[in-house]
Amino acid sequence: MVSQRVPGIELLVTFLAVYRTRNFSHAAQRLHLTQSAVSHRIRRLEDETGIVLFERSPHNVVATSAASALALAIDPALEMLERAFSQLRSGVSDPLEIEVEPAFSTRWLAPRLKGFLKDHPALKLQINLSDKQLEFSGQTEVAIKWGKAVNWPDYHCETLIGLTFTPMCAPGFMERNGLVSLPDLLKCVLLHDRDYGGWMAFARQLGLPSQHFQTGHIIRDTPLLEQAAIEGDGIALYAIELAQAALRRGELITPFAGATLVGADAYLLLTEPGRQRSSAGEAFLHWIRQVAEAEETGPDTALYRQIANPH
Repeated sequence: MVSQRVPGIELLVTFLAVYRTRNFSHAAQRLHLTQSAVSHRIRRLEDETGIVLFERSPHNVVATSAASALALAIDPALEMLERAFSQLRSGVSDPLEIEVEPAFSTRWLAPRLKGFLKDHPALKLQINLSDKQLEFSGQTEVAIKWGKAVNWPDYHCETLIGLTFTPMCAPGFMERNGLVSLPDLLKCVLLHDRDYGGWMAFARQLGLPSQHFQTGHIIRDTPLLEQAAIEGDGIALYAIELAQAALRRGELITPFAGATLVGADAYLLLTEPGRQRSSAGEAFLHWIRQVAEAEETGPDTALYRQIANPH
């Protein structure tokens, strides 16, 4: 589930301003930038993603379907981060800087973070989103990374959560494709998370012909993968732990609930050995361990284990 590099926050904020106004000049006024600066940022974002986001005309811009999907995926996460930082600006003691994988931040951490912030209203928090192998800066106290502990020999490393994958799609997609048994996957459009590896491993585990599982769409961003499945563009092999909100809302369902693939990697909690952490860092570590442990044994996870293993 490791994501490619996420574009800078200023590019995403500028993108949303243009998407909402459909006008570079109006977006520039909102952001207190020049129109040229807004245009330059949008070009940078399109260059970095390799995706055309807007069709330009002399008087306005028209959002592409890719832009609509991106806006829908990132808007809730950015709003939540804005609220979190607004709440924390009232002045504070030791700042806490953490580094987090982008997919984990938007699909797992952000929905739970309000509990930590409520208990620590004076905390100044800085969340750096990065999927790079080594970006433990001098100020970072805690990092949450995707992978195996052996890849982090210089840090104290503990497993925070593992992921269990199962096919997920929109209810309408299941109905249209008549999904009843696993071989029905052979007639479906597949959505892949960065490469064919996940679906191929799933096919091998269940003894399904592998050729079809190298077809479909590769999506190199986890939130966009989820949104594509919600929109009915195909069926994704997606992590139960990251899809909980969409499952609760009924936007995604698990047509083959008993068929799961346990990920070989996990989200890991990393700290630097011998480094004295701030009180805020210790509080965050205590909180996130408690949340992860509670969900491992609590009612919500019991529900999703039932989804994954109904028998």
